[in-house]
Amino acid sequence: MPDPAGPERNMSERATRAVAEAFEASYRALPASRQRLLRCLGLHPGPDFDVAAAAALGNLTLLHARRALTDLCERHLLIESDGRYRFPELVVGHVRRLAVSEPTVVRDAALERLRAAARRAAARARRAPADGETMNRWGR
Repeated sequence: MPDPAGPERNMSERATRAVAEAFEASYRALPASRQRLLRCLGLHPGPDFDVAAAAALGNLTLLHARRALTDLCERHLLIESDGRYRFPELVVGHVRRLAVSEPTVVRDAALERLRAAARRAAARARRAPADGETMNRWGR
């Protein structure tokens, strides 16, 4: 007896394969530095990230990270919204798989840079006045 879900399942499998092939082609077309950054970005534990997190993960300056993120957005491998970046739904699983295939030492170093950047940001936030003093000092 034929499986009634068979045609739909086959179509779904073909679609999944097509998306994977499209991602692989896009990934292979990237320069090595962008491939590396994409793998590092896949390590980010949250649903989205900012330029500073990308810079930390990729061991880049903010300027280079911003340029790389813009390039990845133009290639439809990232989506930017209000200064935050996230992977499109069809891409995120592929990027996460690439990220975990990185050697442990590479993953650990990228995540330690991210943690260090977060600690520095928290320290700056603790030193910032909470009462608007900074804005008043500058006459605004």
